[in-house]
Amino acid sequence: MLIAAAVGVVLVPLLFVPAGLIGDAATKDGRFRTKLLITCAGAAGLAAVYMAVVAVATGEPVAAALWSCLVAAVAVLAPTVAHVAVAAGVLKLGQIRRRRNLFEQVPHHGAGHPPARSGQA
Repeated sequence: MLIAAAVGVVLVPLLFVPAGLIGDAATKDGRFRTKLLITCAGAAGLAAVYMAVVAVATGEPVAAALWSCLVAAVAVLAPTVAHVAVAAGVLKLGQIRRRRNLFEQVPHHGAGHPPARSGQA
């Protein structure tokens, strides 16, 4: 079990980073649902491929290998949804903060009084 946990710790970044890149490349317009679906499909596909490689390396029977691939593809969906949602939230929060900082840097003039032009008294 300890070996499986250690392998999992290594494979998680190898799963989410490529799946996130696939989702980002496919949805340049930033649509959340489309990005979520594509990223989940990429993560499920990668998880199935990784599980197939492990099954072949350990000599697992074909039926068990297929079942393992299916379970791995389904098991990765919830963490992938969480990953995409958190990443989208962080990006949105950064955009809001940048807008707020830009708004605070713009000089505001008194209400009802136009800004004075240079050279006028």
